[in-house]
Amino acid sequence: MSITIAELKNRNKDSYQLIDIRDAIEISHGAVPDAVMVSAEDIETSSEVDKDKLLVFVL
Repeated sequence: MSITIAELKNRNKDSYQLIDIRDAIEISHGAVPDAVMVSAEDIETSSEVDKDKLLVFVL
C-alpha cells in the first residue's frame, strides 16, 4: 500500500509512525521530520517502532 503526502497530512498524527529506512548517505541529503531512523533489518526487533500504529515507511 502506498500513501501520498496529502493523504498522510489528513490523518491524525497519533495514528501513524514514520519509519525512515534509507541508508545514512541518503538521510544526510535530507532527513524527514518526526521520522524514526531504523534499518530495514531491525524493524521487527527495534524498540523504537510502535507496532500498534500504522507504519509509514520512507524509502
